[in-house]
Amino acid sequence: MDIKITKVKAGDLKVGDLYSTEDEKYWENALKGYAGQVGEAVYARTEAPCPKDQIDHDVYKIEINKKAVSVDDKEMVKMLQDCVDESRANNTVLSGWEQEFVDSVNEQYGEKGFLTDKQKSIVEKIWDKI
Repeated sequence: MDIKITKVKAGDLKVGDLYSTEDEKYWENALKGYAGQVGEAVYARTEAPCPKDQIDHDVYKIEINKKAVSVDDKEMVKMLQDCVDESRANNTVLSGWEQEFVDSVNEQYGEKGFLTDKQKSIVEKIWDKI
């Protein structure tokens, strides 16, 4: 998952902002799977006023990269599956690196449900090759 974590004061959050009480280092490790967690607690700022005793508390605003490819992108799913099929073929035209890349992003896509724009671009180049 491609996210940005920014330290802010609780009183500066706007309605709808996502935030956590965990810092950047925690999220870096959690997203790599080091915490062993399947999910993480994230809060959404509501319209209720921030309690005065919490206005100056540090929290961590979470912004999700909107450019990441959604799991609903049927064209990408088809292209990735074609690449996986080619990667596993006996007489594949793919290099060893391309085979490893396809397997890796296919696993990521299955587990996390997205690819970055750069990964999508590479999958498209591999797909064009086959």
